[in-house]
Amino acid sequence: MGGAITGAAVRAWFSREARQRWSSPAGFNALLVVLVLLLLPRGARAEEGRDAAVPAAGDRLAHPHAAYFELLGKNGLYGLGYDFALTDWLGLGTSAAYYTVESERIFSIAPYVNLYPVTGRWGALLVQAGAQLVHVSVPSEVAGWSGTSTNGGAGLVSVGYEHRGTFLFRFLVSGVFGAGGVFPWTGVALGAAW
Repeated sequence: MGGAITGAAVRAWFSREARQRWSSPAGFNALLVVLVLLLLPRGARAEEGRDAAVPAAGDRLAHPHAAYFELLGKNGLYGLGYDFALTDWLGLGTSAAYYTVESERIFSIAPYVNLYPVTGRWGALLVQAGAQLVHVSVPSEVAGWSGTSTNGGAGLVSVGYEHRGTFLFRFLVSGVFGAGGVFPWTGVALGAAW
C-alpha cells in the first residue's frame, strides 16, 4: 500500500527531534501564520443556495450556546465546558475540571477561540486555539510540612469535527505547547446546544 502510514513513520513524526522542531521559534511562527490565515476568510459555506444570514430551523446557527462534557480533552482527564458561537465562523468558550490523582489536587481551566473555516447545516470543521491554565496542590498529611502547590500553563491548538444541533458532538486532535515541548492529545465532547 503506497499511502499506508507505517509504524516507523509515526515514530519519526512524534520523535524527540520532531517535537523539538515543532516547539522551535520557527515552528511556532509557522503555526501562528496558519492560525492567522484561518482567521482571515469568513468561512466557506457547504450549502451556498441558502441565505446565510437567516438560519433554518435546526441549523447550527439556531443553536449558538453549548454546554458539554469532554473526555480526554483540553483539561486532561475530563472537563465541563460552555461556548457561544458569535457567527457562523467564530465562537468563544471555556472548559474547566477539578480532579485528584493520588494526593495531587488538580484544577484546570482552558479558555479558547473556535474557528469554523468550513461549515455545513449541521457539521463543521473546527479549529480551536487557546490556553490551558493549571493549578496543582498537594496537601500535607504530616506535621511540620504545609504542603506544596504550583501553577502552570500551555498553549493548545486543536483540529476536528463538530456536529451542532440540539445535540453537540466534537472530536478533536490537539497539540499542547508547553515548556516540555509539543505533545499530541485528543478528546471527545458530548453535550447540548440551544
